[in-house]
Amino acid sequence: MLIPVNTAGAIIGKGGSNIRDMRQEFNANIQIPDSQGVERVISATTKTVSDAAKLVGRIVEILNERLRFETVGSVRLLVHKSQAGTIIGLKGSRIKELREKTGANIKVNQECCPESTDRICQIRGNVDVVVKCAHDIIEMLRTAPPKGPTFPYDPNFWDDSYEYGGYNSFDKEFGIDHGARGGRMGRGGSRGRGGRAGRYGGDDYSGRMHGSRGGMQGNYDRQSNRSTGGGGGGGNYGMQAGRGGYGGGYVEENYTEEYDENLNEYNQQAQYVENPVEVGDEHTTQVTIPTSLAGSIIGKGGNRIRQIRQDSGAIIKIDEPVPGSEDRVITITGTQEQTQNAQYLLQKSVKLYSGERF
Repeated sequence: MLIPVNTAGAIIGKGGSNIRDMRQEFNANIQIPDSQGVERVISATTKTVSDAAKLVGRIVEILNERLRFETVGSVRLLVHKSQAGTIIGLKGSRIKELREKTGANIKVNQECCPESTDRICQIRGNVDVVVKCAHDIIEMLRTAPPKGPTFPYDPNFWDDSYEYGGYNSFDKEFGIDHGARGGRMGRGGSRGRGGRAGRYGGDDYSGRMHGSRGGMQGNYDRQSNRSTGGGGGGGNYGMQAGRGGYGGGYVEENYTEEYDENLNEYNQQAQYVENPVEVGDEHTTQVTIPTSLAGSIIGKGGNRIRQIRQDSGAIIKIDEPVPGSEDRVITITGTQEQTQNAQYLLQKSVKLYSGERF
């Protein structure tokens, strides 16, 4: 399960009392690893499906109390992407049946959580409804084990530019105001290089020399949900990338958890290389761009890439750069029209915001 970081203390309880009681009541092994992001993952193993579903219900009760919800609550289950179809069914038949049977509002997000193979299945309703729905979903998943590579979601890789159904900055349901954030450390840039001629022609562009140094740490008060972010570091790629500022800090009671977010500004050359792949009725295209161009597509806080996704209707994922590589791969999935629209909008964004032509 995925939870907002500011609710973890309520679930754990004073001196670990709540988590200890749940372990005993449901005969469960429960873990809530620490996180430097705005989310945390609860992992639980029980002997029966019934106990697992009841545990989900108990957590919803605690979340409702912590967030002052009267009756209707919500839980986000992490499901391997290969299992999503088991919940959705052919043309949505199974998820429709689940909704009618349990009365729950169910949504399976299309995009995986950042740097993972997990998708979020959100269940919304009163506690009894959530328990009933969670029971049926867990039972379904037992009959369809994950297939393919498995990379569980690590909330330290939280990224506001992904629309995966997590606790993003636009999600006010849980009272999280991320406020201003400090930047991550600037990446160590590679030696400035001449840009290669792109697919659409173009000139050679030389790399920048270095970035600037970032600011100091900001603070986040969980009780007031306010943040004073530290300054973000310069993000130019080239001979030397500048060191970014320290991230804003979370402060609650007697402990501090810090989080970072990359607020680098990007500003360089463009290049596209396509690798179209057909997957069923979907059309998938992979576009390779220099890492230095990513910011002209992502935008501040992910605003541009979010708009491109919305306008094109395509699923767009920007991979992290492979160590030693100066390129990033963008995977675009959708109908042929959606992928073509997305490519056009990506090219337009590069042209408008990178300061270069291609």
